[in-house]
Amino acid sequence: MSALLQRLARSGASQVVALSDALAAVQAELRPAGAAAAWRVQRRHAASAADGSEEQPAAASAPAEGTTQSPAAAEQAAPAAAAAGMPKQAAKQAAPKPAGKQGKQQQAGGKQKQQEGAQQAAGNPKAGKPQAKPAAAAEPAAPPPSRLSGKQVAELLAVPVGSYFDVPSGVLPEAAHEYYKDPVLKGENVHEPNYGCKAVQQEWEWSGRRSLLARACMRDLAQSVQDRKKPLLFLDGWAGSGKSVALYSLVAWAREQGHVALYIPSAFSMVQNGSFVRGEDGLWDTPEAARWILSSLKDSHAAQLADIKTAAGQPLNELVEEGLVSTAAAAVAVAAAIAAKEALQAAKDVRTLIAVDDYNALYWQTGYYEAVHNFHRRQLAPDELRLVRAFRVLEQEAPANGVAVAAPTMGQTISPRLRLPLPKGSRMTFPRYNLQDVAAAADYFADEVMGSGYPVPDELTLRRAAFLTNGNARELRQYATTLYAEEDALGLSRGYKAEAAARRAGELEAI
Repeated sequence: MSALLQRLARSGASQVVALSDALAAVQAELRPAGAAAAWRVQRRHAASAADGSEEQPAAASAPAEGTTQSPAAAEQAAPAAAAAGMPKQAAKQAAPKPAGKQGKQQQAGGKQKQQEGAQQAAGNPKAGKPQAKPAAAAEPAAPPPSRLSGKQVAELLAVPVGSYFDVPSGVLPEAAHEYYKDPVLKGENVHEPNYGCKAVQQEWEWSGRRSLLARACMRDLAQSVQDRKKPLLFLDGWAGSGKSVALYSLVAWAREQGHVALYIPSAFSMVQNGSFVRGEDGLWDTPEAARWILSSLKDSHAAQLADIKTAAGQPLNELVEEGLVSTAAAAVAVAAAIAAKEALQAAKDVRTLIAVDDYNALYWQTGYYEAVHNFHRRQLAPDELRLVRAFRVLEQEAPANGVAVAAPTMGQTISPRLRLPLPKGSRMTFPRYNLQDVAAAADYFADEVMGSGYPVPDELTLRRAAFLTNGNARELRQYATTLYAEEDALGLSRGYKAEAAARRAGELEAI
């Protein structure tokens, strides 16, 4: 059928166009679907031949004017023309022959060049290919700077924001959980409350280091205390905004600066647990809470208490020793704690600081109940506790040469609707972690907690962590492995501590 189409094309008769169209349609139906493109090429060739034009199919196109085509090129063009639907004989006829001696010389020159090119390619396999320029060696990415500043809490005002500073052990013994454990009940599997600074305890247990993040609001607080701009301060902020950590850092910094600091890590220690005894005036005394206050003063400022006198002229160190006597009555211990606090408020020769965390617990509910009769117990109100009333420091006069700072708790059983009596202008708001704080915490987690080789989270991961936690420092610490780490089932299943230990031992490769 192809030969028939070629004869019709050479005839040049216009009346055979319709017949060729019909034959081409029948041929297209008989051919497989993959030959549609070749059929279109053949159809254009037949139409151009019928019109008398010199157009050739694309697969067997004529060379440009003034050039010749060798028989080898014609042989190469024949398979291409056959693929386009033309027979080999027609493709050879369509290819022009070399003309005369000049054509033969050009043909010989072409063959010689082809042989030279083949020999060159055989001798050099890379010949004929463009030589690619050697790629510049990629410089290794510089490791991110360490978040550890190498500074101590005594240099809090000089620590760069976004870096971590260290807190020496023994500066705040009353912030530890062990400080409130009864040595008599030790080993008896008795649940004892934790009245230390839980936020700092969790941070150090999580990281394994005694380091804390320096934030701008933390430095502002220390600067305000140093300048004594506001002698009464109330740290306000949402749960997880870092109020307790900031108050802890402030007390540690103040003690390193030589201030005498009375620190109560949790005011819950004055409204629950321990014994309570009713006094002659109807108020109740809580001796265990009073002895904890006196012990913290003795353990932290034993050398400075002798220079501070009470209103009666008694050195403060002697007063503390009297209140700590185990055989002393409950009223004596409570009176000694209250007198020590008042002596610090009146001191003028030494800088003082009174810090009370979980301050709103002094206005909420107590864990003490008075037995009215055999079938009823009455819950005591905070106003009925002598020690509680004495340590509502924001309702009292400011220290003569110091500052009183209080911070509430927002994540426990106290209602957020509770309103506290605060002096005007004493409120200092603490924001939650911003993106820079989250980035600092993530870098610290990757470098110091998990160890070298752990991937540092990118900006998208940091934004997601800040969004999911709303800047809550407690949640960032609690869900760090999920928020910062890549999708590593082994690390998430074993826990971050086991993962970090394995990395330090070299058991796992870097993710």
